[in-house]
Amino acid sequence: MLTMLAVVHWSHHKLPEQRAALYAVAVDYLMESRSSQANFTSLLRREALQALALAMFDDSEGLQRSYGMEGAAKIVRKILGEADLQAARDFLEDETLFSGLLVSQTAGEVEFWHLTFQEYLAALELASTGDWRELPEEKLFADQWSEVILLLGGCLRQKNGVRAAKKLIQKVLATGHDQPTKARAVGLAGRILRDLRPYGGDPAAGTEFGPLLQEALAIFERPVPIPRSFPRSSASKSAKRSARRATRGWTTRRNSGWICPAVPSRWAPRMPIRPRLAMTSKHMAMRHPFVQ
Repeated sequence: MLTMLAVVHWSHHKLPEQRAALYAVAVDYLMESRSSQANFTSLLRREALQALALAMFDDSEGLQRSYGMEGAAKIVRKILGEADLQAARDFLEDETLFSGLLVSQTAGEVEFWHLTFQEYLAALELASTGDWRELPEEKLFADQWSEVILLLGGCLRQKNGVRAAKKLIQKVLATGHDQPTKARAVGLAGRILRDLRPYGGDPAAGTEFGPLLQEALAIFERPVPIPRSFPRSSASKSAKRSARRATRGWTTRRNSGWICPAVPSRWAPRMPIRPRLAMTSKHMAMRHPFVQ
């Protein structure tokens, strides 16, 4: 894939910013570079591969990375207009040799060279046929369809303009019925809009994306607790605390707060009160016999 990006940059001197546009350029380059070895036009070959990619995604057993040659030939025969099944097999064998999109790593089976090409071609097929309108809700949010849905937004925007992309956004948002499903729908719509940003415009304009986004974000906000009673002022608490301490014999000194309980008068030291160093326990014992 990195080699392919380097080749596209070398041939176009610039890489497209949008993913669907980038894959479109890469697929067109591979188709055109080997058109001389093919028996069909590049457009018809791409349409046949689109149908095959979507069929591999829409298989009854889930996503298929490889497909049997017989089943793949039946799918592309309808696009090529060939009545002979062998002609469809020959087309697939030629594509595995020359296209660079289709490979055959197991005898009797074909697969896409990279899963990204399979996802892009499946999304392009949905956008071309309009079958995306019939996609059920479980496929919109399935993990294996995730990249297809994102690329579908780019394909619709590139082929049919901003109004087609808006319809896809509306379809995704319509799947929200309660808070979890609304949050899921907003998440997918946001990813599609982020992928469409390089095209410009606002496909979310006129939709319910904005209100639903605010409703989904409210899930993560912490509720403000309602106080059971009004808080009392700090001044009243301080006054009550001072009154309680005064009744218990505590005294105060200027700018120092509460210091110690008041000493009874018969135990008070007979000495002038003047600033001096704190007395040691020995001095206290000498002056106050009751101090041990």
